[in-house]
Amino acid sequence: MRLLRPVTRAVCVVGLASAAALAPAAASAPAVAADPSDALSVTVAGVSFGPDRAVVGANVTYRLRSLDGSSTENLRVKVDAATSAAGFVTFAGAAAAMPSGYCVAYVNVPGVGEWSEGAGGRTCTAPPPSSPEPPPAARPTTPAASAAPSRDAEPSPSPTSARPSPSPSPSPSPSPSPETSPSPSAGAAHAELAQQGRSLAESFSGELPELSVRTERDRVAEVWPGVGIVAGSIAVLGGGAAVWWGRRPRD
Repeated sequence: MRLLRPVTRAVCVVGLASAAALAPAAASAPAVAADPSDALSVTVAGVSFGPDRAVVGANVTYRLRSLDGSSTENLRVKVDAATSAAGFVTFAGAAAAMPSGYCVAYVNVPGVGEWSEGAGGRTCTAPPPSSPEPPPAARPTTPAASAAPSRDAEPSPSPTSARPSPSPSPSPSPSPSPETSPSPSAGAAHAELAQQGRSLAESFSGELPELSVRTERDRVAEVWPGVGIVAGSIAVLGGGAAVWWGRRPRD
């Protein structure tokens, strides 16, 4: 028993010494660096990664969040050979899904890795510029209604001057129409009518009544001789008076 104790102590001392010697070497050994192609770089336009790292035919999924946080949209893009070789996937449907703006909340690229908003930082589009509100149009002020004139102040109508009535124009006196002198053929007409009357009386043997063939002209013709006699007498008397007046003695 006394021989085992020194041996055990020697083994423990050697083990501790070996561990102490190996500890600095382990600390000074370089750490294994992570592959930079596994890192995802996310922007509002898309996600980039190492070329040929994404799985061809797989779907890259990403989640969008509205700027105010009220809604989210989950979208996906299929990876083809060209996309995998380029190492970039475009978020083509993001603008149509949220036209008012969005933030990228989560991205998963199969074969490469994941990205989240909490670990990678906030990635959002700028809010659309708000259109300035037009200034309110000034309301037109309505003019105060003028006071209605009182009935007491109504002006009395001015008397209208009487228009003079037009005086009647004198009507022209009718001019005397000249008397028609008897036609000289009145006697011939009378004689002709008398002859016709006698012829009729003879042809009907006195059966027809005697026709009066005296006309107005005949009566006028009978009156004119008397008028001529009177006019001649007046002319003679006038002439005698004129002669007497001329011969009388003057004072």
